Amino acid sequence: MDYLVRIFKSVANDRRVRILEYLLRAKEQTLEEIAENVRIPYKTIARNIKILEKAMMVKRQMRNGRALYSLEDSPRMIFGREIIHMIKRRASTRKRKGRREFTLEMAEYYSTK
Repeated sequence: MDYLVRIFKSVANDRRVRILEYLLRAKEQTLEEIAENVRIPYKTIARNIKILEKAMMVKRQMRNGRALYSLEDSPRMIFGREIIHMIKRRASTRKRKGRREFTLEMAEYYSTK
């Protein structure tokens, strides 16, 4: 599958976007910690993390026998960084404004780039 298609499919699900939003704040977390904080069942988190890993949005590191997940920060992740940037803006804007205002703000921001 094309890399760009894989990225878009990975963020086309609200649960995966919530996982990414959480990892933006929490940095490295286990699956259990992610499930508890995002309030999504463990099996669902595991399945969605796999999809995010395949899209190179999330990376896994083993530390002391535990798998820790964090956002991918590889320089190869050009499109992924833009998506993460949009998710950051979404999280901060949604606190201040409604969904419609956020959508208009994002459209304006990207039309001027």
